[in-house]
Amino acid sequence: MKVGIVLRTTEGGPQGTTPTFHAIAELAQTAERAGLDSIWLPDHLLFRASSRGEVFWEAFTMLSALAAVTKRITLGTIVVSTSFRPPALVAKIAATLDAISEGRLILGLGAGWYQPEYEAFGYPFAIILPAASRRRCRSSCCCCVMARSISRGSIIRSTIVCCVRAGRRAMVRCS
Repeated sequence: MKVGIVLRTTEGGPQGTTPTFHAIAELAQTAERAGLDSIWLPDHLLFRASSRGEVFWEAFTMLSALAAVTKRITLGTIVVSTSFRPPALVAKIAATLDAISEGRLILGLGAGWYQPEYEAFGYPFAIILPAASRRRCRSSCCCCVMARSISRGSIIRSTIVCCVRAGRRAMVRCS
């Protein structure tokens, strides 16, 4: 069995304070010293569990910084909404973070579900298909683009080619 922990990275946490990078890094290093296998960060842009809402630190940036201050522990996203960034960009960001962490990244992908988050940042939530179907389709297309990009070994060149091809198929399938 492997054991990991999700680190809280929201601005304005339970005590009304925002965890600094140094506080989050200390938690990550403590988890590593304690022998945990992984640390995970959410990719939410915001979440309104209460009337005030919570805004999260950006997951990829924070994981890159944590990769620099840890040595062994696996780093993961829980989960990256494929609706927030183009698939080729997600592939490039993930490949860069994986290189910085020397292969310790686990990329969790999801379709996205929290409509107020989409609306707050101006992202479309539902276009033609019901929202869940459209987001699942985009998530599948994103996985396809990234798998092809990474398996070809050249993240920069092959991502651009696959993105165009997958984008055409996605338009036929998803709209």
